[in-house]
Amino acid sequence: MASGTKTLTGGGASAAIVAADAHRDYIVIQAQSDHDTYLGFGEAAVSEQGLCLLEPGANVEVRGPKARLAIYGKSAGNAVLGYETCEGVSYRSGQRTTYPAS
Repeated sequence: MASGTKTLTGGGASAAIVAADAHRDYIVIQAQSDHDTYLGFGEAAVSEQGLCLLEPGANVEVRGPKARLAIYGKSAGNAVLGYETCEGVSYRSGQRTTYPAS
């Protein structure tokens, strides 16, 4: 099982989240911070184009040939992304019943 975390520099250029891997058939990428992150598959990520992870917990699953490409991200803030490869992972959040004091 391969997993990891990538932090993108906010306001910077598109950066690689994971390198291309000819043997990878699956990857899930999850936003772990509250910074909108645009994704690019096999090409640079571009703001306001393509898929975007909008909130913490948002994720994208990629299977097959597209999962083998290098995957890039671009964010206005210092986005933290987690990823998992090789095995399917399903995450479902529960509903909060209490909230932290503000």
